[in-house]
Amino acid sequence: MPHQIQGPFLFLDKISGQNTHAPDPGKPGLVEMLKLDSQLNVFTVSRLDKGTSGALVFALDPVTAKELSELFEAHQVKKTYLFLSHQLHKQKSFEKESFIAKEGAIPTSDLKNPNPNAKTLFEYVKPVGKFHLYQATPLSGKPHQIRMHAEDSGVPVLGDPIHGGQNYYRICLHALSLEFVHKNINYKFTAKNPVWLADLSEQELRVFECLAKRQALIHDTSAENKTLRWIHNEIDDFRMDQFGSHLWIYWYKATPPDEQDFKIFELLKRTLGKEVWIRQMLNRGSKADQSLLWSVGQPEKTWICTESEIQYEMRAEQGLSPGLFLDQMQNRLWVQNHSVGKSVLNLFCYTGGFSLAASKGGAASTCSVDAGSQYIKWTQTNFLLNGIDPKNGKHEFWEADCLFFLKSCIKRGRKFDLIVCDPPSVGRSKEGTFQIHKNLPELLELCLKCLNPGGEILLSTNYEGWTLQDLQKQVFIHRNFFEVKVLPTPHPRRDFELPDEPPLMKSLIVSLGSAKKKT
Repeated sequence: MPHQIQGPFLFLDKISGQNTHAPDPGKPGLVEMLKLDSQLNVFTVSRLDKGTSGALVFALDPVTAKELSELFEAHQVKKTYLFLSHQLHKQKSFEKESFIAKEGAIPTSDLKNPNPNAKTLFEYVKPVGKFHLYQATPLSGKPHQIRMHAEDSGVPVLGDPIHGGQNYYRICLHALSLEFVHKNINYKFTAKNPVWLADLSEQELRVFECLAKRQALIHDTSAENKTLRWIHNEIDDFRMDQFGSHLWIYWYKATPPDEQDFKIFELLKRTLGKEVWIRQMLNRGSKADQSLLWSVGQPEKTWICTESEIQYEMRAEQGLSPGLFLDQMQNRLWVQNHSVGKSVLNLFCYTGGFSLAASKGGAASTCSVDAGSQYIKWTQTNFLLNGIDPKNGKHEFWEADCLFFLKSCIKRGRKFDLIVCDPPSVGRSKEGTFQIHKNLPELLELCLKCLNPGGEILLSTNYEGWTLQDLQKQVFIHRNFFEVKVLPTPHPRRDFELPDEPPLMKSLIVSLGSAKKKT
């Protein structure tokens, strides 16, 4: 995470939507993520609201933290904010005083109190599109001070409906700079201008906000062959992944993209310097319709991308995805780091990402199973692409229904040390239709019976009808007959949900002890 160290201070440009501190145990906030990235022990002196972006300062030792806190309390830290409002104030410069107190979750501003404890100076800057830009300088540091004083002044912050603002895609409040003197040295930090300063449509701003967010959260977004999710769930209509030299847009509207949509896709192509495919997404389990695929320019129909030094062949015309699910990247790395010397079974293998990760991690053997012959052949192509002979005896590839395959293993007494089980919400084969909400208990029981004692199952699903807790309950059903423990998988990469947000993809590790006798 980009930051700047000046003397005993660390300065950072916070993104909107990020908590300063962990809201719950196990859900890191900005401070915890910063410690993880920089290996520095930072001390919090001031905060920004979750939706507010911009300049923050941390101390690097407890003594400096105390001294900086005293500067804040004495109002000797100059802070400058920018914000948009849908309202125009009749004066260019104005100020607001009130008594701010916290009563419950949201602070209140009392304009009639004879002893005000908060004061903010405001300056009108310029129009930005149909909105108005203001600069705010708080002369005190109360919670929600600028937001409430803007509301009190009749110019509520855009995107802040709690304090009278018009609904928008985010709260348009940004801490531009902060400045103070510590031990006779002047320190100043200025954040980048916020995306919403540009005179663009709301949809264009949403897109550029996503790009800026990933550039702040991911260390290197510039590598030519890098895989990356640029747009996740911030926009309702589409999501967007980068697969090396190409962008892949998942289009979720029932109607095709219109002229304005294609202007945004062209903008993305120019901004990121990538070729663009757009795939309309159908209901789960539906077969891809090749007519629901569009492009910008003349992108290749087949190309190569690299993830964690493993190469994959991408195909534009063979399914709803070009060949790799990026939300599983951290889980693929986990498999790679936990496969040495193990026999690994990859069910619903798709294009073999987990099998390749296991092979690269030193697995004794891999077994890839999928009901689609095209995916088995694609998996073998990916093995060859990485210099691994799929016919060397260490690797098996089975075109089979996964439930049928597991039952065959039980009959033959075949077991595995690690099973990757990432079933679709709905899947079809010659043996019938798999529906995760109905068939997962049977699938899990068969997996457990095919697992060596001490073995593990990486279980994951994108089924929208379940939470992570629901998935755990599906595992605990089997506690009467198997000694199982549930362990967490790695946090998703930061181009997906932040650690304090509920993930779309749910996953966990099931660890097996000894089987219990039936009573």
